[in-house]
Amino acid sequence: MPDLIYNCPEGKREVSLVMPKTMVGRDPSCQISLPEDHQVSRFHCVVEKRASEVYHVVDYESTNGTFLNGEKIGDRSRRLHHGDRIRVGKTVLVYSDLEKHVEEEARHDFDEISREMAGGKGYSTIFHEIVKDRQGE
Repeated sequence: MPDLIYNCPEGKREVSLVMPKTMVGRDPSCQISLPEDHQVSRFHCVVEKRASEVYHVVDYESTNGTFLNGEKIGDRSRRLHHGDRIRVGKTVLVYSDLEKHVEEEARHDFDEISREMAGGKGYSTIFHEIVKDRQGE
């Protein structure tokens, strides 16, 4: 299950995205309430789950805007990926979805190995290349 990780005066916080929508803002009713950050609107942005466990961030017409990896998102919905940084006011929330990230990496590796095998490389050759690469890290 994905999380939003951020620092607040009480220390590091990690909020699991268990609800279909997670509101971020200064208002105490927000799932992520940031009352100490005066650059954050009462209802600043929402992180919402869409089809296939895909999460998006949407600005709620906030005064100072919502930024994803340094880019203002404006009135667009933006898909989130593991490691993305959402800035609201002075607060940065990091989107963490390690499970999906590992799954995507494995799929990418499988596709790459399949292409190499289709190109004529044998399993043993590919395996030795992987071991050699990992020893060099």
